[in-house]
Amino acid sequence: KGKAAMRAMWSAVHERYCEMRGEVPIIVAEGDLVAANIRVFLRKRSNQRMVQFEMAAFFTLQGGLISRIREIIDTFDLVEQVLERDVSAVLTAKPEDI
Repeated sequence: KGKAAMRAMWSAVHERYCEMRGEVPIIVAEGDLVAANIRVFLRKRSNQRMVQFEMAAFFTLQGGLISRIREIIDTFDLVEQVLERDVSAVLTAKPEDI
């Protein structure tokens, strides 16, 4: 929360990823409320692999500025891409298979 937390989060992202881009195929606004479907593409510095995911972002505006952001991401898919591992296979494996 706050500017310092945002700065720390973006610093970590820039340390891990060398290329970042986004696409916004859908954006809807009504009054001070805005919703967007965002496609995010990040290239990992460590091995140049591309991580891609979609998110739904909801913004509340106040006085022309963003006062609140709520984002929904399929974190399971994102974790599998970042780890480059089939997490569902690990979670469903029998103890003798691990």
